[in-house]
Amino acid sequence: MGCARGSMRGDESRSRRLLSDPDVRRWRTNLSEGSELAADIYLRRLDMICEVFGRSHQDSAKLDAKSAYNFLVDLPAAYRRKNVEGSTIKSYIKPIKSWFLHNDIIISKPIRINLANKTPSLKHEKTPEPNELSSVWKFCNPQRQGHV
Repeated sequence: MGCARGSMRGDESRSRRLLSDPDVRRWRTNLSEGSELAADIYLRRLDMICEVFGRSHQDSAKLDAKSAYNFLVDLPAAYRRKNVEGSTIKSYIKPIKSWFLHNDIIISKPIRINLANKTPSLKHEKTPEPNELSSVWKFCNPQRQGHV
């Protein structure tokens, strides 16, 4: 199943394919009641993880609780081999757990992810100095400066 990773057109067509399933559409609609953005992210992550692990979302929805738990336990190890950070792995597990819950698959045991709350991409971030902020504001529309 080839796909155009990173291309908006590829993501949109894949999402449309997933949303053709009424159960996925129902799940996504329910998620969007909380956050439209989160619903879109969860939908893309569900599709990506199913593709990476070679199973359809329908197959995942039919797993028993033990098999679903084993899948979630195996997922971090698979992504660790690809050098994916713990915080990113955690963001992959949440949509799958949500999909399982939507399909009445209840995972009661914790899924341990080492360094799940570490944010390495923010390690070198700092609060901007006043002179840095003023240089940004120079280029802003005066009516929109409060949004920066």
